[in-house]
Amino acid sequence: MGKYVWTRNSSSCGQYLLNRYCPTSKSCCFSVTPKVGTIIISLLGVFKSAFYVLFFFFGKETLLKIGVDENTSELITHVYAVVGILLFSVNILLLIAAIIYSEALILLFLWVVIFYFLIDFSIVLYLCLKFSFGDKALTGLFVLLVSVTYWLFIYVFVIPVVNGFRRSIHTVVIVLT
Repeated sequence: MGKYVWTRNSSSCGQYLLNRYCPTSKSCCFSVTPKVGTIIISLLGVFKSAFYVLFFFFGKETLLKIGVDENTSELITHVYAVVGILLFSVNILLLIAAIIYSEALILLFLWVVIFYFLIDFSIVLYLCLKFSFGDKALTGLFVLLVSVTYWLFIYVFVIPVVNGFRRSIHTVVIVLT
């Protein structure tokens, strides 16, 4: 592992921040172990990222119908296409990390999810502000409500399970050796 970018001490700041501020769960839904929960989350993430890539092909028309101008809808569809490809890659890495117990790949996933949240939040905030100043305030409220529900799901279920699995890796490695 010494020849790779992530050595044991290079991610100590990231580990500290996640240990201090991110919630942790010792089990997933219905008493599923964190490893199995992480595998399920990664597979669901692959399907979700496919939705973002499909949004590139069909999203522009939808955004134009709800009142977003052409340049902005073009930008949003391209951003979500890039995010979809990035999320697909990171979810595949999370699946590999769950199988081989790689803490570095799990840290990468958690930080990409936080980065993704910032991108998603800025796009949703822009759309909600655009809709609230126009005649589509109800559409803006709906977009905000769906997005907040989705973000709460990620914060309550996804991050704690993956972070809990990351924190349990040390115990598993000690037991295995």
